[in-house]
Amino acid sequence: MRLFQDKRFYISLFALALPIALQDLIKFGTNMLDNVMVGALSEVEISAVSIANQPYFIFALLVFGLTSGGTVLAAQYHGKGDIAVVRKVVNITFAYSLAAAAVFTVFVLLFPEFVMSIFTPEPAVIRAGAEYLRILGFAYHLYAATTVCIMMLRSVQITTPTLLVNILSFFVNAFLNWVLIFGNLGAPMMGVRGAALATLAARALEAVLCIAYLRFADNPLRFRFSGLTRLSRTLQRDFFRYSMPVTVNELVWALGTSGLSVVLGRLGTDAMASASITSSVASLMSVMLFGTSGAAGILIGRAVGSGDFERAKRNANSSLFVSVVLGVIMCAAALLLRDFIIGLYNITPETTAIVRSFLTLLAFLLLFESVGLNVITGILRGAGDTKFAMYIDVLTLWLLALPLGALMAFVFEAPLFIVYCALRCDVFVRCVACLFRVRGTKWIRNVTLPLAKEN
Repeated sequence: MRLFQDKRFYISLFALALPIALQDLIKFGTNMLDNVMVGALSEVEISAVSIANQPYFIFALLVFGLTSGGTVLAAQYHGKGDIAVVRKVVNITFAYSLAAAAVFTVFVLLFPEFVMSIFTPEPAVIRAGAEYLRILGFAYHLYAATTVCIMMLRSVQITTPTLLVNILSFFVNAFLNWVLIFGNLGAPMMGVRGAALATLAARALEAVLCIAYLRFADNPLRFRFSGLTRLSRTLQRDFFRYSMPVTVNELVWALGTSGLSVVLGRLGTDAMASASITSSVASLMSVMLFGTSGAAGILIGRAVGSGDFERAKRNANSSLFVSVVLGVIMCAAALLLRDFIIGLYNITPETTAIVRSFLTLLAFLLLFESVGLNVITGILRGAGDTKFAMYIDVLTLWLLALPLGALMAFVFEAPLFIVYCALRCDVFVRCVACLFRVRGTKWIRNVTLPLAKEN
């Protein structure tokens, strides 16, 4: 079969995917660590931290959208050999990501109780979550800077330095969680505030080290802070032309995903805690899927940028095959580890039963999620087809999953498992639509052509 003939692609894919997956594993593992450690206190604390992280989640996906759009351009220009334009893309991505961070920081620091009340009516959860937000709000700029560094370095296939930074940050966060949440080594027992302080310290360490590498180490990007004040108007216009669909995609999808939390948050603390645990597991199980799709996007982008569309098509087919295999592996892993994961949390028997049913559904959804994720964040974005990726991702969530889930929850008052099934039905529909899209070649778009004429 032709799928197995391109050994060089598979070697390049996994050489790039493994560091990306490890970085995502550390990032999601950090979030899960917070949930597990705070979960040792009570379900109120689990729900509070989960909900307080919703605006952070929205912001993270907004920054991911901006940086992914920048990565589309950077990867294709890297394939074309035009490093000068790649550096300009880095400056623009930095500037707009930091601007977005400023908006979110002001909002969550000034109105933490209001932010919490959007997602839950529970007074105890709102109070605990507001304490968490008042500290975590200072981490938004740090996260933005780190993400831009990581994503832009990935576009030129540099992953090891930032991976080492992420590993160090994880252990710092874990240690400070242990000290501050539970009051070890003579520190006061701070609960959710301790978790927020530990996360803030870890984010600060990441940002300082990543920026230092981008600024002072020997790398092709040669970042300079002075470049943030000299942004190319022409390149900004084209940056938004190609990156805004990705940014809108991630932001609207994040809002929609937070809408799932709004629905579940109004069905009780046990429902919200169960969804929080399941979401953490889903993130953990998806790290290799994100790694391979991110790597595929970079390799496909380089092929498109160099003008080799036939190679881009072969790379896409090979990455789809990898995504199917990984989907099967992740499904089996979720089923095998289900009881072990549940045992990590201090939850009631009723919540345990809910989590078990949610995790069973999650396992089978991973079969379809793996393909949809690979096509949208890897193949389509890498090839420059960002608008279709936006349409299919956003429409299936906002026009199908959210309305159906709300209908089941508040009109038909269906059992919680049925509500959760309705809220996740977009995964299957998105997978089918993505497979139809990549059958032809309309998704291959060399986004460097108009830029090359003007820069």
